[in-house]
Amino acid sequence: MASSAQFVKADYSPQVVEAIAILRGLIIARDSGLLPCVVEFDALVVNFINSGVTPLSEVGLVIHDIILFLGNNCDCSISFVPRVANMTAHGLTKFSLSVDFLWMEDVVPCLASQILKDCSDVS
Repeated sequence: MASSAQFVKADYSPQVVEAIAILRGLIIARDSGLLPCVVEFDALVVNFINSGVTPLSEVGLVIHDIILFLGNNCDCSISFVPRVANMTAHGLTKFSLSVDFLWMEDVVPCLASQILKDCSDVS
């Protein structure tokens, strides 16, 4: 298990930042030996990635890189999960506005209670 919070200093659209987060997460998983992996995300860019459609826009450049990554690392899958089913990811996103950090085999301290709630909502 790994969690990452990285502040992006740029004026990108929310879709581009979401796509960058997915790509960075996949790279962290590969570099940390966490493959195979399942990435669950509440962003609509997941639909583009899973359909293989690369939009002719700024976000399309990042989606193209994600599709290439997945083609070379077929042990990964990306699924859309509604935000209400994964509030931990939403909390981590808010947390990343103030910190750059990577947690390996540990729980982000300020999100521990939300992780437990997400787990109990699944069962």
